Amino acid sequence: MATPTPSSKQTAGPSNTMTPGSFANHLATAFSPLPAGTSGPRSVPSPAHLSGPHQSKAGKSPFNPSGLHSSPIATSNPPSNPSINFDSPSAAIALGLNLGSIASLDGGLTGGGIVGAGHPRSDEERKEKLENILSLLRTKPGRISEEGVERIAKRTGLECLWENEIEGRTLSIAGSAVLVDVGFKSNIVEHVALTLPTSSDAVNAHAPKGAAILQADLTAPQGVSGINTTLAKFGNNLERLARLDKLSTAELSCYEAISGVYASLQKIFEHEKKVVNQSTRANNSKSDVSQNERDDREVMSKKGGRPMMHAGRRVGLSLQYWMGRRLVPTSEENPSFIGADSISSSTDKLGHCDALKSQVWSATIECEASLAELYPPIRVSENWVSEKITKSEADNEIFESSENNVTDWLEPSNIVMPVVSGQGDAMAIDSSISAHRLPDIRFIAKLEPPIVVPLQTAVDIYAIVGISIPPESLRPTTFDGLVFPPSVSEGPVQQGGTRELKSQKIVVVHRANGDVIERKHKNTLHAQKQDFGRLIDEIPFSHPKQLVVILPILRQFALVGSILHNSFSNDHTSNSQLKVPSPKQAFNPNKSNVDEELAALLADNPPNQTHSIDPLPIDITLITQPMPRISITFPLSDQVAYLTFEVSHNADIAIVDQNILSINPKEATEADSKHKQMTAEDLKRALEITEDLGIFVEFLRRRLD
Repeated sequence: MATPTPSSKQTAGPSNTMTPGSFANHLATAFSPLPAGTSGPRSVPSPAHLSGPHQSKAGKSPFNPSGLHSSPIATSNPPSNPSINFDSPSAAIALGLNLGSIASLDGGLTGGGIVGAGHPRSDEERKEKLENILSLLRTKPGRISEEGVERIAKRTGLECLWENEIEGRTLSIAGSAVLVDVGFKSNIVEHVALTLPTSSDAVNAHAPKGAAILQADLTAPQGVSGINTTLAKFGNNLERLARLDKLSTAELSCYEAISGVYASLQKIFEHEKKVVNQSTRANNSKSDVSQNERDDREVMSKKGGRPMMHAGRRVGLSLQYWMGRRLVPTSEENPSFIGADSISSSTDKLGHCDALKSQVWSATIECEASLAELYPPIRVSENWVSEKITKSEADNEIFESSENNVTDWLEPSNIVMPVVSGQGDAMAIDSSISAHRLPDIRFIAKLEPPIVVPLQTAVDIYAIVGISIPPESLRPTTFDGLVFPPSVSEGPVQQGGTRELKSQKIVVVHRANGDVIERKHKNTLHAQKQDFGRLIDEIPFSHPKQLVVILPILRQFALVGSILHNSFSNDHTSNSQLKVPSPKQAFNPNKSNVDEELAALLADNPPNQTHSIDPLPIDITLITQPMPRISITFPLSDQVAYLTFEVSHNADIAIVDQNILSINPKEATEADSKHKQMTAEDLKRALEITEDLGIFVEFLRRRLD
């Protein structure tokens, strides 16, 4: 049998070897809308046009790479750059590829591809892009599973060890001073245990509460599979434990330092609550759960705050210092607000909330690395305050307010640690000094949620803790711009000008006859004398007394921000609906008519009518310096009503100016004149209860219109 020659092999049929260009051409023909064998416009040359007399014509095409390279595309030798080559963009389109994205993978299509789709990337650029992708992937916590929990534990830097048992497996997540055991059965978390073997009994006394929070993070909601439940909360809590573990040493335990701060703050809280309780009993002999709740809220929102160890869904120490709508009970079934640190609501198509938990502002106390030469380091002690708790005003310090009794703070001794080999001070004269050092760790309070304050206020806050604002963090951001970030369609505001924000909200109104209607408000915010602002999310401190002194300032702007957000939507350029809380009555043991009417406005009854009148215009003016001041103007009894109030430290509201009490209600009779009689104190209390200008206006219209 004769061996076939190369020429006879070629004539026997088409070659099975296809170049990228001919392969793309084949796909373009296969997916062409024209019938087979029909000629039509073609941007991809056929293999016959790549050789012979037509080659010169093909080389003149601007899309043909042969006009840009010395060698034709169809060659027996592959290009040196293993990139994807196409005869024209239509070939890539037929493959469903994006040339721009392909170019970004290798810095551009070369070696016969399309040049100019992207510039060649250096190794540093590729490395940076890869790191960005990996950073993005690290932000994804994963789902509840054995592999997911192990992965997120290793991500925090802790060691993992599996132990097989008769029923299920146990994952031990260990650090130098912390141990978390997670028991699985059929890929479902059965139990979680938290222990700190090297810590004292005072620290381990709170471990069961921490373990319960971790187990709640690893438990899927009823009716939801674990694979559909994220590990975000578990990862955040485990990361918080891991940070303290990494900073701890054999000589210094950050867990002990945090526990000592909690013990001192708890002493202050119990003392202040006792004083408030005695004052309350003097005015009201009845003692019940509601009174205890009120006392807790009073100390938390007006005194030294409420320390909470492993509370809510957060592991660690939190100092709660403000509560939204604190004068309204959370619910009748569960009057306690403990652990409620976030808003959770469900809204139907009418914009009405079935439930709304009051938001709690807190400061999570942790530790972070910091050179002892730059900032005072942490100290481990349970005696930050004396056993007497208070002292006379004559011994008052600069950090205290001018009350009859002030907190009797103490100064614990520093922690001295041995110097690691090679870290001694070569300039030290005394060898005993060079053999010891202070820990390079400091306390830090992380605000949740962060607080927007004017720039000068931020400077004052940082001055209290003994630091200055980092110059690189100073940005030309305004107070109103941080509270309500500008939208894309919003134009720039001239320096010294007034910024205006418009929003329409639906307010559920309870009429005196029992009808519940919806009324639309057209709100306009005028931000005059725009002031520079700063978002504060972290505050380092060296002594708990510094944090307690800052609380009145934080409460001040927490209330200002809450009033603005409650009165305007997050999306201030579009229509939105007001979230109405669920409480049935305002919290006050001595209820007045004002409290009862506000309770009706804050009730959660759904509307039974719609109100189709024109929107009620409400103009709101905001000034932040020297004191936050809000003015509102709205129609009332065929007149224009206005009111101006200030918010001072500790979130105290003061009525500055108003004409509301001088407006005569329409058709007022002698029978209802007593009901409509109001005082400036009633206006102040209405603002404190509602913390919402829309509900406040409707209360006045119901009372006086």
